[in-house]
Amino acid sequence: VEAHNILTQHNYHGKKRKETVDAVAASLILEGYLAFLGRKSLMKMGTVPDLEWSEISRSRFLQRK
Repeated sequence: VEAHNILTQHNYHGKKRKETVDAVAASLILEGYLAFLGRKSLMKMGTVPDLEWSEISRSRFLQRK
């Protein structure tokens, strides 16, 4: 759902959208997992940053297009 929302916000429609939605979804899943691992590691040290991984992922994706 989030991948579709990102593509809609940036005017991806039709064939271009179909080709891109899986890549965006995979990017969001990977970014979330990496953020989870990072937070898990930081929790062991006693500190957790306030990160919005989905915003990071969106900006990285949009820079690649």
